[in-house]
Amino acid sequence: MYGGDEVNAVVVDVGSYTVKAGYAGDDVPKAVFPSWVGKVPGELRKGSGDGGLDGAEGETAKAEDTEGEGGSGRKQRQRYHVGLLEAGYRRDDMEVVSGLKQGLYDDWEIVEALWEHAFHDRLRIKPSEHPIMLAEPTNSEKPVREKAVETMFETHGPPAIFLAKNAALSSFAVGRQTSLVMDCGYEATTVAAVHDGYVLQKSICRAPLAGQLLNRCMESAVQQSCSVELRPRFAFKRKLAASGNMEVIPQDLPRTTESYKRFMKEQIAADIKEFLCRVQESALDEEQNKHIPNVTYELPDGQEIQVGIERFKVPEVLFNPSIITSFQGLEPLKTEDGAEVSGLPQMVLESINKCDVDVRKDLVNGVVLTGGTSCLHQLRERLERDLAGQVSNARVRVTTSPSAIEKKFSVWIGG
Repeated sequence: MYGGDEVNAVVVDVGSYTVKAGYAGDDVPKAVFPSWVGKVPGELRKGSGDGGLDGAEGETAKAEDTEGEGGSGRKQRQRYHVGLLEAGYRRDDMEVVSGLKQGLYDDWEIVEALWEHAFHDRLRIKPSEHPIMLAEPTNSEKPVREKAVETMFETHGPPAIFLAKNAALSSFAVGRQTSLVMDCGYEATTVAAVHDGYVLQKSICRAPLAGQLLNRCMESAVQQSCSVELRPRFAFKRKLAASGNMEVIPQDLPRTTESYKRFMKEQIAADIKEFLCRVQESALDEEQNKHIPNVTYELPDGQEIQVGIERFKVPEVLFNPSIITSFQGLEPLKTEDGAEVSGLPQMVLESINKCDVDVRKDLVNGVVLTGGTSCLHQLRERLERDLAGQVSNARVRVTTSPSAIEKKFSVWIGG
């Protein structure tokens, strides 16, 4: 039987924002890189002899250069630019795309490219010599699981594969067999009950109240309150003028795709959010808090903006999704059946109420908050306070790791 350090098992967690990979038993993953990739239409690369992809610096070719090679025995496939440096480097006509949709594997070519980059370019291992543990989304279903196992065996041939749900792994990471896991990630927040190490599928609740939404809210807030358009780093150059001041020179790059612009702008909005935002102790009253002191933030192009109540209003969306309409360009959030999306406390209660009565008390007393968005200041305290105000027959306890790294990597650590 395989286990732990004896066989150098590798744990891989492909999230909606980042991929985490490394050896089981390590404190943190050795490889962390974006799950978004760059794709230039018509740019191909040749498959390697073992069925995998070439390395990051492998051979590439345009589609017109490969005509007539159909009988060469070399498989032609789309080249993907994987990793922060590769995907973040501007190229003409390059789209930035994801291999996941609603948190689930969707484009298997991209998923394979992410695995390949993790194994060969970052960990520098032969996956055929290591047991692989794949973390899978809590809401993943059997067809996706089967496809993941089939693809991994066919492309990399590991001696063994094990799949585990994200919620269960996050629960294990904090040493609990039974808990209610709230995973606040990039694309969505997922709440699920874990009982004796198994995810109760009927308890799963999912909503797009997560980092991506907050990034869009922050970008909109900056444009509204500061009358500033976020300018991506590729869109300008800075040079020292004769006066001694830095001069910003716009770059004319007409073949830059909208998806790449969106990707780079979001990096700036995310940085503002992470540095300035914090959750209000109670429900935000804009009228009472309109005189909150401003905080200065310097944008990449040197402009300084003053951010005031927006620091609290943006994360308030997690608790009161109805205020999203106050952000220009954003529409109300709806569930699949057309109902309004509930806030985080309501998601917790909804998930608990879907479970059997005899386990509800343990779940209320064991809420585990995890995921990258859970790093927001005061989020745990606010969630616990709001839940305590709505639950009268049990003690509410929300736990989370004090370390931001452990919050972001809890799924991987649990593996």
